[in-house]
Amino acid sequence: MTILAAADAFLTRGFLLTFSHMKRLADILWLWRRSGRPISSVDDGLADGRAWLSAVGAGVPLVVDGRAWINPALPRLAADATGEQTAAAIKALAGAASAPPTLLKMLSRARADLKVSAPLLVALDNPWLLARATLNDQLRAAGKDHGDALASAVKLLADRLPAAAAALAAADVDGVVLCVGDAQWSRAMRAAGYDDVLGACDAACLSAVRAAGKLAVVQIEGMPEDFARFARYECDALAWADREHPPSLAYARDRVGAGLIGGLSADAVAGGDGAKVKAQGDDARRQARDHALVVGVGRPMDAAPQAPVRI
Repeated sequence: MTILAAADAFLTRGFLLTFSHMKRLADILWLWRRSGRPISSVDDGLADGRAWLSAVGAGVPLVVDGRAWINPALPRLAADATGEQTAAAIKALAGAASAPPTLLKMLSRARADLKVSAPLLVALDNPWLLARATLNDQLRAAGKDHGDALASAVKLLADRLPAAAAALAAADVDGVVLCVGDAQWSRAMRAAGYDDVLGACDAACLSAVRAAGKLAVVQIEGMPEDFARFARYECDALAWADREHPPSLAYARDRVGAGLIGGLSADAVAGGDGAKVKAQGDDARRQARDHALVVGVGRPMDAAPQAPVRI
């Protein structure tokens, strides 16, 4: 039996996650890979999804990486970019993030073209992650006032992203993964508080997804400065890389109202270490006790598994 096709080895009926919109995500393993490259066409996106499903099996949820569709639309900032050019790049980022027509076209075809039998979700980075991933290095290389420009991008994105979340939730998907994180926030954003700047945006994005009757997953990237902040989010499931940094599932089970996604290390799954994966899965069940749990890697993987993990 392959763990990538059948998670029954360490998921029992008592540990399955029942979501608020009365759909059941049953007997699955949670594995998700960031594409690692820009995607600019529907056919390119379908090819990327086809390759991932071929690697992991049809029973694993397919999460479409929203960030990969945004990068191709962004202008590159030269080292001598003017303030006006920097502002234009920030506006371009906000426009690409809030109106992703090619991504929506791909989602309209994905289920049928890829013959997706497991849940189909799409990932949306919140303003902080998106600005860091797309503008951070460019601003630094251009010698710009890093903090002020980044803050401008984050605030503009915060106004635009709830509409994008609503548009993605209205597509033919089962849910949206809102990627969040506050790592390095205090250092980069100075006096601005995370909750003051992004709390309302994150909440509005999740509310739009749940209002559409879709699965709302929150995935924390990096080690959070304040895990309790994200533990309070109104969502169906909370994912993070618990094998890489705190907190543990045991710590979280009494502090998170949503279901938990985690328990496995990306290295063990990608490397095909079946014994280690099974041991981690069994340990995850013990840690979660009777809390709703989906066993898997709680963050995007850097690469697809080289081969199905045998147990």
